[in-house]
Amino acid sequence: MEDIVEELMMPVVSFGSPVTTLLFKLEHLRGIALSGSTPRVWFFQLQRSFQLLEAIGSSRIEGNNTTVLDYVSKENLPPAIREREGFVEIGNLEQALQFIEVSSAPIDEQFICELQKMAVAPNAGRYRDTPITIAGSNHEPPAADDVPALMRELVKFINKPYDQQFDLLKVSVAHHQFVWIHPFRNGNGRTARLLTYAMIVRLFDARQSRLFNPTAVFCSDRNKYYEMLKVADSKNNEAMVQWCAFVLQGLLDELQKTEKLTDINYVRKYILKPALQDSLHTGVIGKDIYSALQVSLEKPVFQASDIADIWPNAYTRSRYIRSMLNAGFIAPISEGARKYYLKFAGGPLMVSLIRALNQQGFLPESLMRN
Repeated sequence: MEDIVEELMMPVVSFGSPVTTLLFKLEHLRGIALSGSTPRVWFFQLQRSFQLLEAIGSSRIEGNNTTVLDYVSKENLPPAIREREGFVEIGNLEQALQFIEVSSAPIDEQFICELQKMAVAPNAGRYRDTPITIAGSNHEPPAADDVPALMRELVKFINKPYDQQFDLLKVSVAHHQFVWIHPFRNGNGRTARLLTYAMIVRLFDARQSRLFNPTAVFCSDRNKYYEMLKVADSKNNEAMVQWCAFVLQGLLDELQKTEKLTDINYVRKYILKPALQDSLHTGVIGKDIYSALQVSLEKPVFQASDIADIWPNAYTRSRYIRSMLNAGFIAPISEGARKYYLKFAGGPLMVSLIRALNQQGFLPESLMRN
């Protein structure tokens, strides 16, 4: 066991390496405080939508063929279909991502076991006690007896302070090391990606100002992901640098893409307007409701008087507001409030939102494919 549980180290990266350039670019983005113009009532709904994409993307890598549109339309499906394993698996991952967003617990073995437990519920989050194989891989994970010591070393590495510019290099190394150990009987891939998400959220303080879908790095080309994991399995320095370059380039691409969503004009023009048009064309909303919701794009927080041009009669206006609230098209800014915002996440407008995000390239092709 002494030969196996050696200290986990950062790869040595030369100044002229592409990895160095990627680290500089990512650190620059990390240092920019995003004080975008997108209203908070929109931003947090976009954040929830990206958590959904993260959950479905991670599940897709494991062979779950549930598409985004299937999942967001699930309330219209019979209970027997909603209770299928694919739907339950995505729901588990959504809950785990929400747990990560609110948790301030240290990233230790208990935290990692909790992530695995949530990902594969109702199976308990404990390390495997038997040998395991990885389908489609030549890598033979270490013996079960070695797993606790290897995981202690991984957690030590995750929490070891390095110069700030190397934090994302640490994320890349930790992801591979976790998959290499394969500490659980099942759910290892999903847990590895949850761990990656947790590390990135904390590095970027993403709860308040960032939108993330890091699993897109892995699910946009699953074969490439597996190929690069296989390269890194040799654990020599050159191989680890190649793996880190793959992860960091993907993260940079995703960050640059989602940064656009902090601009209210971009979100309004390219995401929400097309989403409302799609909802009208597909019959989810009628013309009057469409006109009222258009007002919410110009006034993200609106009240009854703002839609008086559509329904001049106060009684009619109140009736339509109740109807939109009950249908899930709008929501009050607080319980009992008479100011409202457009509700596009978690309601009947979400299918159209996903289509709009897809049109703008925010979804890997695999997530829309049956």
